[in-house]
Amino acid sequence: MENFTQAFIKELKENMLLLHVNGTDVEVELTAEEAQQIYLAVDHGTFIVLFDLERQEIVSNITEAQLLKQFPETQLDEFKDAHITPADWQ
Repeated sequence: MENFTQAFIKELKENMLLLHVNGTDVEVELTAEEAQQIYLAVDHGTFIVLFDLERQEIVSNITEAQLLKQFPETQLDEFKDAHITPADWQ
């Protein structure tokens, strides 16, 4: 799980997500379930998703413990209501 980073959602269509990842725009095809999760996230004001650099796909199965290990800055007050993990989007 250590080969992932944060990506900014630029555009969301029915089955496609346009992300900005490490200075590059990347298109990701979405399953219906992934699209629903992303719509919920955006509806909650979340425009950052985790992105697997090796697989070139969004990460939707991360636990809070894994997130905190990889991105300890998510514990900062600024992230208090960020809804970063997919579990937060429900």
